[in-house]
Amino acid sequence: MELFLIYSDYLLVENTVTSTRCKRRSAQPRVEPLANEGQEPVDLDKEAPYTFVFDIAVAPEFNAQLGADDAVDYYNITVDDALIDRQVDMFASRSGSYEKAEEYQDNDMLKGDLRELDENGNTKEGGLVVESAVLMPNYIKVDEQKKLF
Repeated sequence: MELFLIYSDYLLVENTVTSTRCKRRSAQPRVEPLANEGQEPVDLDKEAPYTFVFDIAVAPEFNAQLGADDAVDYYNITVDDALIDRQVDMFASRSGSYEKAEEYQDNDMLKGDLRELDENGNTKEGGLVVESAVLMPNYIKVDEQKKLF
């Protein structure tokens, strides 16, 4: 039985027939259908049939055995107002928007192009270039490099 559930432009496909046949044909090693990079976009607004491409591959064997010497750390974390405030501030800093500015403050994130310069301070031909880099100068450990920002 094939089951197709369509939600707007998203398609959840559970192809139980193919999976069952793959597993039945080869109990050891386990065979799994995998997504294929050659899959063309599917326009779900059009009438069926739809074509989906997938590969069949051998799933790697994975065994995790725990013994008496193995232990899992358990932490008791006390959540206080200070911890909540730090978490809110962290989420707020990640959800902000970029603004053009002449100066920055300690916890600001900077976005721009990073370019390797020659001895005259010009962009070095064939040098390293990182476009749209995002960084926080206060995380730079070398003070001489931090001062460049």
